[in-house]
Amino acid sequence: INLSLTVLGRVIDTLAESSRTGKKPVHLPYRDSVLTRLLATSIGGNSKTVMIAAVSPSPLNHNETNNTLQWAARAKCVVQEAVVNENVEEKLMEDLQAEISQLQEQMKEQFGGALAEREAENEALQEKLKFNEALMEDLRQQQANSRLELEMELKQRDVQASKDAAEKQRLQDEYESLTRQHHKAMKAQETKDREMTDLYEQLEKKELAMKEQKKKYEKAIAEKEHMVQMLTSDKEKFSRMSKEQQDELAKMNNKLIKLSGERDDIKATHQRQADSLKDAERKMKQLERERDEMQAEFKKHERDIEEKEEKVRKLEKNRKKLETQLTEQQAAAAEKDAALKELTNAK
Repeated sequence: INLSLTVLGRVIDTLAESSRTGKKPVHLPYRDSVLTRLLATSIGGNSKTVMIAAVSPSPLNHNETNNTLQWAARAKCVVQEAVVNENVEEKLMEDLQAEISQLQEQMKEQFGGALAEREAENEALQEKLKFNEALMEDLRQQQANSRLELEMELKQRDVQASKDAAEKQRLQDEYESLTRQHHKAMKAQETKDREMTDLYEQLEKKELAMKEQKKKYEKAIAEKEHMVQMLTSDKEKFSRMSKEQQDELAKMNNKLIKLSGERDDIKATHQRQADSLKDAERKMKQLERERDEMQAEFKKHERDIEEKEEKVRKLEKNRKKLETQLTEQQAAAAEKDAALKELTNAK
């Protein structure tokens, strides 16, 4: 309480000094206490304030009475110019209405019946004016509602357009990604086709070499079999030969055994080459299957790309349709604005 009273005293002193000198105070410590904060609009605002100083005639309260009267003297120096809180336009309208009423009374006294007719006409005109004002208010309200609806629709269309643009961008990116994948698949297919072509050529060369080698082996085997047959047919003749001839025959038999072993080796080599040829054929078939799978995947990618392009075309068509509707609504709003302006001008 003592702090609040002290701060209140400082505020009153500052306001009294400001009223005496006519200068606006630099700072008023309203926020230094709760009391001055509550009384800020009463002692320094746009208001009329009455303060009562409570004093006592008893000599025992002399000091308190003296201090209270000094404080009240300082408070009396505070001057406030309170202004009525009213709208200037409303005040002007009230003054004009009062002046109109006064003039009407004067015209009634001077003109009588003619004034009554004029009053009836004025009333009719005022009713017509009220009707027109109500109509204008309805038109303003309709225009405001139309503008609000149009703004909301424009916002929704902007959001939809943003979504469509994002979807279009996403489809475009996906289309480009699929195109890149398609190019990669085409390059891989071309590489595999080249590899298969090279493999076919190598297989053909190997087959030709194997055929030639087979012919040579078959020719050598035939010659050696013919020699064996000749040796076998002449064995009886050779049995009657001398020991030297028998030794030569033994050598020839050894050569025959050696030739038989060579024939077996040639057959084994031929078998190995046939096996390698079969492995090459299996690899070729596997490559053909992979090529078929890649072609099927490529066709699937092409179908996906066509579906994405169809979606993009549909989105573009919807966007154009929305733009046409928006243009029509803007034209209708412009026509309403023009009609409202014509009514305003007519009024």
